This record gives sequence, C-alpha cells and structure tokens, in this order.
Amino acid sequence: MNTQSIMKRIGHFNLKKITNYIVMLAVIIAVVTTWFWYFNIYMNQERRFWSAINTSMSTPSAVRTLQEGASGNQVVQKYRFFYSPEKVFQNKVAYTERDATTNTFVETEGIVYYPQNQYLRYTSFESRQDSEAAVNIDELLGVWAEQNPMQQEQTPEQEEQDKLNYQSELVTLAIFGNFDARFRNELMNDLKNSEAYGDVSFALEDKNEDGEDILNYSVTVKLKPYVTALNKAFERSGYDAFPPLDPSNYEDDATVPATFTVRKKDTTITNINFGGRSEAYSNYGVAFTPERPEATLTVQELQQRVQSVVQDL
Repeated sequence: MNTQSIMKRIGHFNLKKITNYIVMLAVIIAVVTTWFWYFNIYMNQERRFWSAINTSMSTPSAVRTLQEGASGNQVVQKYRFFYSPEKVFQNKVAYTERDATTNTFVETEGIVYYPQNQYLRYTSFESRQDSEAAVNIDELLGVWAEQNPMQQEQTPEQEEQDKLNYQSELVTLAIFGNFDARFRNELMNDLKNSEAYGDVSFALEDKNEDGEDILNYSVTVKLKPYVTALNKAFERSGYDAFPPLDPSNYEDDATVPATFTVRKKDTTITNINFGGRSEAYSNYGVAFTPERPEATLTVQELQQRVQSVVQDL
C-alpha cells in the first residue's frame, strides 16, 4: 500500500473521537493507578490507624453501643453523642430478663443536654411471671419526664455533679468531636510525639460479621499523655475541667492495653475493647440536634407511677 493510499485512509478516521478515547483511557488508567497506590501502598496500617483517629475527631455525631450479658439476661445501651453545635446525647437502654418463670423487657429513651437538663420516657414495658398477671403501663409509655426542670433550683454541688456525670460518658480511649483541621493536627501531633498509643504499625486483618475488611490493632495506651490530650479536647469543646482525669494523678508508666478495630473501607473506629469493656461505634456524621421534649412529669413522678402500677398487681 503506497503512501497516498495510507494518507487517504487516515483522512476517513474521526481523529477527534479517537483522541477523546485515548484521553479517557489515560484518565481511567491514572485513576486506577492512584487508587491502587493510595489504598495499597500509601495507606499502610499505621496511616489507617491515624486516619481513623482523625475521623473520630471530625464528626458531628457518633453512636456508641455497650452490651452486657447474653440474650436471656442482657442490657444494651445505645448512645448518640452530638458534638456540635449543641452538646447533647440521646440514649436508649434495653433490659431483658428471660428464664423459666420470668419474661421481662424494659426499654427507655433519654435525652441529656449539657450541663443538666435530662429527659426520660419508657418506650416499651413487658413484665410477666408465671404466678402473676402481666404489668401494663401503656398509659405511661411515651410520656416524657424531666430530671431537672428549668424552674427547679439546684445547689452548686448538684450542678457540678451533673456536669461531671455528662462528661464521664464521653471518656473513652479515642477522642471524639467535631474539631477544625488545625486543632485536629495539633492533637494528632501530641498523641504521636508522646507515643500515646505505642506501636500502631501492625494490625491483624479480619472480616466483621457483615463481611467487611477490618484491622485489629493491639495498642498500649499511655494514660498520662492520653488524658492530657483528652483534657485539651474537652476544653476546646467548652467543658469545664474534669478532675478525675488530672494528668498529675497518673504515673509516667501507667498504661492500659486495648484493641482498636478499624473498618478499612472508610477508616472509622468500629470497636474499642479494654478492661473487660467492649464499645461499638457506628453511624458517624448525623448532623441534627434533637428537639427538647415537652415534659409533663418529673422523672421522680414517672418512676413513682410505674412503681405504683407494679405494686398494685
């Protein structure tokens, strides 16, 4: 085939379309290559750990679930903590007791606004024993009660205790909050430079119950530098000092062994296990603030009415 024929055939090609195809192919190759490099080379196990810590400090809210006991005798506590703009948490507590003679299930819902406004209601109540009639509190289900009504005066000691109770629920071995990037970097540097988590360069790979890839890190938390960083986060969040976490109360060599579980697909902490306590974390990022309930009773009045129904059987 002579040169003239070749040039004539090329003249029939849609060079613009061919060029677009080549560009698209180059972009796809670049994206795939970058993805592979980021997740398989750059995002090693140590970087994934610190990325998960960073995620926990940049979320409007998260859910923590605590579970004690087995299916027949069990307490499940589920908390949603809202970190900004308003400091508040919701909790749901489900208590189950089932054996040969007892069948009890009680579920409550609460909302706590820092520093002291607390609301509670029963959402489910089933209690039956072989020798007694079933307890029925249907008229009280869903009725909100308030622990500390705004018009009710409290002593300074009571107010301080309410603040401490609220803050104590936020204490765990990872810092959670919704901080700006500059402050997150400051805390991350504090934790890294003090080796607050020890060596986090290795993790055991596994799959969770949903078949997702996870990483289990066995860490040794140095309490003095960790509580120093946690207190700094509390202060940044607008809380008062938390005396039980005074760094001067800890020896330099005080440590706690723990296991952190990180989900690979989004580098979020899903579990923290330490000292016989297992915390599950989920549902990061919900950014609404629950409305204050309209309470018609105090918590003490609600509890007295429930107790009265139970005793009348």
